[in-house]
Amino acid sequence: MASENTPLLTHFSDEDGHEERPTSSTLQSPNYLDVLVLAFVVLVADTAAFMSIAPLTRLLESAICQDYYKTHETYKHNLAEVPEYMCKINPIQSELAMLKGWSSLLDCLPGLLLALPYGTLADTIGKKPVIVLGLLGGILNYGWVMIVCVCSPDLVITAT
Repeated sequence: MASENTPLLTHFSDEDGHEERPTSSTLQSPNYLDVLVLAFVVLVADTAAFMSIAPLTRLLESAICQDYYKTHETYKHNLAEVPEYMCKINPIQSELAMLKGWSSLLDCLPGLLLALPYGTLADTIGKKPVIVLGLLGGILNYGWVMIVCVCSPDLVITAT
């Protein structure tokens, strides 16, 4: 039975020590229930991430809009109640687009930089703790963005 420490690729050798390629009869078939559960978890997580894009963009736009009208003083009312249509001007939208572009780039860097170290760590301590570590990183990333958006009058919005 496969365990967490079982290597993904196994080597077979005959009596003389020559390596043989595994055949379909020597390989275990996947547990389809595990595959379905994993696919469902990925589907739910991706759906949640996808559904949060529009509200998150609106929060960022609102924070940038409030900062813009705070410095340009063309809006004399309560900054927390800036109408949405006033946030659709070019300076605000271009800053939002630049922020979203940089955010997309920086979101890819941990995956690129940590792929090999996480793989080595998974071989050392097991796959489950590394998966939990990766999920924790994603949760902290999303939490940081929410904190910056909610506390935007006190924080610089480009801190996301």
